[in-house]
Amino acid sequence: MNQKLTNFLTILGGLTGVISAALSIVKEMNDTYQFILPSWIVILLSLALVVTMIKLQWAHHISSWIEWLNRKIAHYRPTMILGVLVISLMILGISCYLMVSLRQVADLSGTRFVGRFPENMIEINKLVKEARNELIIVGDQIAYGAFSQPKEHSQYLSNLIEASEKNNFSTKIMSYETSIAKQAVKTQLGLKNDEDSLNPELKTKAKAWLELTENSYYDKRSPETVTDFVSLLAWKNESVRKTLSSRKLCLIKFLEEKVPVFFWMADGNRAVFSFYARDESNNPTEVSFFTNDANTIEILKLIYLNNWSKQ
Repeated sequence: MNQKLTNFLTILGGLTGVISAALSIVKEMNDTYQFILPSWIVILLSLALVVTMIKLQWAHHISSWIEWLNRKIAHYRPTMILGVLVISLMILGISCYLMVSLRQVADLSGTRFVGRFPENMIEINKLVKEARNELIIVGDQIAYGAFSQPKEHSQYLSNLIEASEKNNFSTKIMSYETSIAKQAVKTQLGLKNDEDSLNPELKTKAKAWLELTENSYYDKRSPETVTDFVSLLAWKNESVRKTLSSRKLCLIKFLEEKVPVFFWMADGNRAVFSFYARDESNNPTEVSFFTNDANTIEILKLIYLNNWSKQ
């Protein structure tokens, strides 16, 4: 029994390093390259390998050979166990090296697609929540995503407030002034004449959205025209602006001209940026990317500084 236990521990010691290395590499590939391979699969495969080796080791057709080998190497067993442990440590070291190498590659080409609006808000919320000392936001609406994704917008606002309440934290926001913001809404949703009636689908969605708001807007009456609708969203923008301004949590300035890209930058070294493109139906759509690429970050900083200095 002691001999079998020693054999088992010898095999398990060697495989521990392999399993650890495999898990660390898979995790890094998942984080860096969106390589999808759940860790539990690696664990199951590794356990299956351990069981298989044990089964094979004590299988009848090789048991005599193992007993003979054990007698031959009995005096060298401590050295072999030590060797297995050393090899395990070497494998762990190699896995750490590979993790650092993968991270360096990610830093060199760290730009990836995160989704279209409003699905992009999940990544934006993550960025805002993880910011440590600074947030810079340049966008079309202060109440970003409030209508299209109310739940994520609520989290977005909470994250902004929570981040800005940290000690020595700086939050600067630049957003379109009212007339440009209204035009941006019309462009995004394909709305044209101000006096046109709102289409039934948008009207129904607006009515449902109003029921979710904490404040009243014309006693929550549903917007009838394009003008009513864009005015409703302008009211929400102003409501969010007042919420942030009253707490003196951040500096807010208005953009008097359109910018080529919107972005949320955290700590000066990573950002989510968005711009408009055309979808498969030739309709305007906002697409977003995460980046930690130094050159891209510098360009975003220049856009911010050039516009901030004008105000």
